[in-house]
Amino acid sequence: MSCLRVSLRYSVTPEKVHIGRPTIAEPVSTDPLLPVAYEREHRQELHARLRNAAARAHYARHTWTRVLQEGEAQQQVNLTQSAAAATSFCDLQPFGRESRGSGAFPKQKKLVSGRRS
Repeated sequence: MSCLRVSLRYSVTPEKVHIGRPTIAEPVSTDPLLPVAYEREHRQELHARLRNAAARAHYARHTWTRVLQEGEAQQQVNLTQSAAAATSFCDLQPFGRESRGSGAFPKQKKLVSGRRS
């Protein structure tokens, strides 16, 4: 009896899981009924392979979605922290009359007739 190879292809994207049909390679034997007999004989194995591939694809999609969600959540946390840090930095810097002479901000020279004095 000749050996047959069964291949199954699937692809995963964030939107959907696509599982292709199982394909049976050409047998070495010249018997035209061999693929049919092989499929009939190993139908349970084919279904198990399909279920396993579907489960792997579903797990990969779920993991991918979870990683994307965690990344977005971490990005939100980073934005919030940087906004809070910027706010606290601005709160530390004096503005207005208190800032004169402190060296935090250099004094702006007034413009006189288009030239700096």
